[in-house]
Amino acid sequence: MSRWAALNVSLPARSIRAAEVGRLIGGPFVQRRGTEDLMATTAGEERAKVSNRRLWLAGSVALLVLSFAIISYLLFAPSKSLEVTATAYTSRVSETSGDPYTAAWNNKLTPGEKSIAVSRDLLKRGLTNGVEVKIEGLPGIYTVRDKMNKRWKRRIDIYMGNDLERAREWGKQEVVLRW
Repeated sequence: MSRWAALNVSLPARSIRAAEVGRLIGGPFVQRRGTEDLMATTAGEERAKVSNRRLWLAGSVALLVLSFAIISYLLFAPSKSLEVTATAYTSRVSETSGDPYTAAWNNKLTPGEKSIAVSRDLLKRGLTNGVEVKIEGLPGIYTVRDKMNKRWKRRIDIYMGNDLERAREWGKQEVVLRW
């Protein structure tokens, strides 16, 4: 398709000058390489300017959205992650020492809350009392509220309240913690 077909102009087979083409479609023209390579400078250039403005605006909006997404991720995304072994525990006397609803940092545990106990080596990694964590594969945010016996390494215990069946069903799994 020629340039002129796009402009809905039928040119005669004879050679035509730029001024004649301008008179035919109503605008000035510039001749670049002979009479066959003519280009509109008014309507075409105006369309190109509008198109460039729209493209610039779309690019600016896209860049702004991308910048916002990156900043949000850096501000709100967890900065650390670690693969650990996760088991579950309940508030049964046989699983705790002393009061089954009092954690090692003297926090009071209530059935239904989302909390975990961490092995003591994880304390050095920043998983201390009150730190919120995301456990991959489980909904919601869990809070570090208890610590485990010194013999455990790279391990967490997920608090299941009084639901012994749910704790047994959980068993022992490898999970990724993010905090």
